[in-house]
Parts: sequence; structure tokens; C-alpha cells
Amino acid sequence: YFESPPGDAVLQRWEIAPAERVPNVRVGGDWIVTQKTTPVDEDYDSRLVFGPFGSGSNPFKARTAANGGAGPGR
Repeated sequence: YFESPPGDAVLQRWEIAPAERVPNVRVGGDWIVTQKTTPVDEDYDSRLVFGPFGSGSNPFKARTAANGGAGPGR
């Protein structure tokens, strides 16, 4: 799908994680592919989520509030 393969730096921004890490986005299955970086601006940035049956996003601010103040990746 790419003229040249993506560099390692691009791939290092993503992780395979349990689907429960982002419970508000249901994309099927027990595992998701999502960003592992923290947001630049929690008010406007969203976490992208990909799963076996689709993709979605969840605002970082909503995710933090739903997890007792725990930030992304926790």
C-alpha cells in the first residue's frame, strides 16, 4: 500500500493493546491497535483505535475522566 515502507519511527507510535484500554470505542475482538503517545492537547486530541471490525476514536479528555484521572497508556 506504500511506495516505500513506513519508517520504524512511525511504527513505534502504535501499540497492540487490550480492547478494554479504550472501552468507549468498540471495534470487535479482545485486542486493538492504538497510539501509545500522550496527547498534545487533551481538550481537542483523540485516540485512534483500530480493530477487526472497524475503527473509531475517543477524546483523550473523556478517556481520562472515565478512568479516574489515569492518563493514556495506563
